[in-house]
Amino acid sequence: MRIAMMMSLALTGSAMLGCGFIPGFGDKEEAQPALQPTAMPMQPGVPGQPAAMQPGMPAQPGMMPAQPGMVPAQPGMMPAQPGMMPGTAPVAVPTPPVPTGDALTDALNSKKFQVAAEWQPTSALSKGRLEKGAKQAYQVQLPGPPFCHTYVAVADAGISNLDLSLSNAAGAVMTQDSTSENSATVLNSCPPMAGLYTVTVSATAGAGEFAVQVFSK
Repeated sequence: MRIAMMMSLALTGSAMLGCGFIPGFGDKEEAQPALQPTAMPMQPGVPGQPAAMQPGMPAQPGMMPAQPGMVPAQPGMMPAQPGMMPGTAPVAVPTPPVPTGDALTDALNSKKFQVAAEWQPTSALSKGRLEKGAKQAYQVQLPGPPFCHTYVAVADAGISNLDLSLSNAAGAVMTQDSTSENSATVLNSCPPMAGLYTVTVSATAGAGEFAVQVFSK
């Protein structure tokens, strides 16, 4: 009987230890669950933490991967045109004259395009008729420096040699054409001062109609 009671007490003590009782204190402590490591989300852009890769994320529309060594284009910027330097304005290219249907006018415009394409008219286009050896003078008001002037005269097939000269207010010849053909040009003449000048057209050989005009730049 005594032995049976001692064995019963031993079994009871073992059961108490298994339920969290500490012999000698009589206090019950609940078992604490094991701590699980908490996963901290990685913050994109934070030094030392790589940005999380999201599988299946679509690319942003309109964005292309940058090529090594290439600078991304700025919005609103157009690619440079070949042959143009940065900061320079494009140069206007002269266009050939449009035919008017008048033979003398078209001949003068064509000659002017050949010798002074970028020059602008200073006088109106004047026409006349010359007999052999005759002259026709025109007065024109010209600006002085820094402007220069080009004079163009053409004739029909009746005049084989047309000449042209420029004189100042005192009547002195400043410059003249010396070719032997039915057109005459004086190029890039720069008078020393503004004033009234005289343009003279003469038919050295032949007779016929002519046209003359002054251009400046």
